[in-house]
Amino acid sequence: MIAPDVLDLHGAADELGVTYDWLQRNWRTEPGFPPPYKGGRPGQRPLWARGVIADYKLGKRWAVGASAVVAHSAAFPVANDLVPTPASPDVDALLAAAGG
Repeated sequence: MIAPDVLDLHGAADELGVTYDWLQRNWRTEPGFPPPYKGGRPGQRPLWARGVIADYKLGKRWAVGASAVVAHSAAFPVANDLVPTPASPDVDALLAAAGG
């Protein structure tokens, strides 16, 4: 699940009215296309702030070395990230008693 203010390649292609395949092949070489704030290397999943893609659609262009605009939601941890946390002994005992 992606935050509402973040677009991946599928979302950016939909927003711009181009095909996913075209955007996947051309976003790195399209003149003035904004850099992703995450995943800009080949083989990685690029992510853009929704506002940046909207600005591009309205005619704003970025310089080759321009820094990426980070989506607001990137400052918050993802709710479904797997963070290893030990279960408390009480939870383990309850699960064992329940047969789980």
